[in-house]
Amino acid sequence: AMAAALMVMMGVTFWFWNQAEQTEQQRQLVVTEKQEAETQRDLAVSAQQEAEEQKDAAQKSAVIEKNARKTETHKRLLAERNWIFSCLTFNSGVEDQPSLAPDNESLVYSARNRSRIHTGIHLIRVGGTRSIELTEDMTADAFDPRFSPDGQFIAFRSGSRQGAGSLYVMEATGEGRRRLDINGHAPDWSPDGTRLVYATGSYTNPAARPEPSSLRILNLETDKDIEIYAGDSVDPRWSPDGQWIVFWTIGKVEEDGRYTITGRRDLGILKPDGTDFHLITDDIDFDWSPSWSSDGSKLLFCSDRGGPMGIWKVDFDSESGQVTSTLRALPTPTDFAGRLDVSRIDNSMVYSNGFARPMMSRMKIDLNTFQVTGLPETIIDETLSVNFFQLNTDGSKAVFSGGPLGSTEIYTANPDGTGIRHLTNDGFRNIAPKFSSTADKIFFNSNRNGSYESWEIGVDGGRLRQLTDGWNTFIPPIEHPVTGEYIQSTEEQWYVLPAGADRVARDEVKPMPKVNQKTGDWMLPTTFRSGGSQLIGIANQARTNPSDPPSSLGIGVFDFETESYKVINIASVKNSNTLGLTLSPDESHGILSDSRRIIAVNLETSQVIPVLEAPLIGGQSITTVTSDGYLYYCPMRDERNIWLSEIEDVPMQPTDN
Repeated sequence: AMAAALMVMMGVTFWFWNQAEQTEQQRQLVVTEKQEAETQRDLAVSAQQEAEEQKDAAQKSAVIEKNARKTETHKRLLAERNWIFSCLTFNSGVEDQPSLAPDNESLVYSARNRSRIHTGIHLIRVGGTRSIELTEDMTADAFDPRFSPDGQFIAFRSGSRQGAGSLYVMEATGEGRRRLDINGHAPDWSPDGTRLVYATGSYTNPAARPEPSSLRILNLETDKDIEIYAGDSVDPRWSPDGQWIVFWTIGKVEEDGRYTITGRRDLGILKPDGTDFHLITDDIDFDWSPSWSSDGSKLLFCSDRGGPMGIWKVDFDSESGQVTSTLRALPTPTDFAGRLDVSRIDNSMVYSNGFARPMMSRMKIDLNTFQVTGLPETIIDETLSVNFFQLNTDGSKAVFSGGPLGSTEIYTANPDGTGIRHLTNDGFRNIAPKFSSTADKIFFNSNRNGSYESWEIGVDGGRLRQLTDGWNTFIPPIEHPVTGEYIQSTEEQWYVLPAGADRVARDEVKPMPKVNQKTGDWMLPTTFRSGGSQLIGIANQARTNPSDPPSSLGIGVFDFETESYKVINIASVKNSNTLGLTLSPDESHGILSDSRRIIAVNLETSQVIPVLEAPLIGGQSITTVTSDGYLYYCPMRDERNIWLSEIEDVPMQPTDN
């Protein structure tokens, strides 16, 4: 029984042991399965991560490949983006001031037809060869044309370029012409076509501005005409969104609010209500003829900052009124680009490829009759664009201002044009040089200190000295041949400065009497008679408005002993505003010149002798008669055409890529 019980106990023990072993095996199997499941899960996670990484890598590779394709496409598109240039006018003479129609199908411009003596407004189809004159029936010059935003009308000016005239509006066909009785220049339309912004002054050569100018706006619906800017401003252009008006100027407003004529050519901008004036460019480079891109996001203008006079652009933010990029040059096939107009719908541009270029000439004349006896001889050609010329008292040396592409430096030369040498070469505007009475010094005006003052320099280029301070004058002094005193002029007034003047302020000297103190008639002195007892000059009528150009009466003679004037009224030059005056060698005649002719006037009898008729530069000391029988004068050479510049995008050719 004990053995049986023992066997039973051993069997039970063995069963429990076996069961425990099976349970442990099952537990270990579960653990193993769990571990295997976790391993499989980890492997799955790793595989998923690897798949996602491969997907990300593939996506990045696709983006890189796409960007590479875009870059290559852009490069090929740029390579095949062609600038196309076309000369639109081919007639001899001057075609100028182009304005594109809003649809780019045609343009208007100013030109003188061979059968007429007056400049007219011409219409031509882009790509066409035959123009139509829209102002053929007008008896005065017509110029400054500008298409309205809808292309239905053309605004323009008719009359004198400096002097009397009026703005007009006509239909694009030349019909329905209406005189606005506004003596304005370079009109431009507001985007809604209801107003015109215009300048009160004009010019033919941007390097030689003969008169002051301000900005005004005329409401075509109400005839209300208001001034928006009194500072110097020409060629205004309204922005496409109507928020800004850009123009070019030779002046600036200082931080203290004082207006200064700098003589530099810069771009200015302001709002149509006359507020927020500021300069877009403010440097020594020659910037002018501004225009807007079709969307108003860019300003384009003409400038010599790259060397030749070309076209430049800069990004513009209308909200702030500021430029937002560096200046960038655009290609042009000509060595000069001016009078720019940009399309209202794309990147097309039209411009004129030149401006009137003066050249200094001389010819023999009879000193008794002033009749021409010889052929013209060019002594300084148009490459130096002479804008002022004078010989010393014995005729052995000449001084002039000018330079390539409208720059203004001082040069000396022999009377026959040989031996030209720089007296200044500094990039400033150095103008109107004049010999001293002893011919060892030269007086001139310069903006080298920020505004125009009178300066003196030795004929050898040394001893540079500033004579005036704060005068802001474009007129050089005249030296008294005996006392050495200086005659310094401003508009409508002249003064006597002491010999050896050094930075003389205007309030340090008293003005001399006018031609007529009651009416305000005044004289601009130009030269002394030998001995210094009499001062000779141009007598002018009093201005109605300060911004009006001078209106001449004839020759004025001031006697220092009696302090009185004699005026030689000359009907043929009355109201002219670009007169120059010198004396004949024996001082018996005044040699008068304007933009059309030269005459000799007997200072005792007032007899007028015609000398020469030709397109000339008027102004001080351009025309001279010398004791060896030469007439020195400055004719104009002017040949201009209108060019079209546009971008042609050539479709990209299919490739294996």
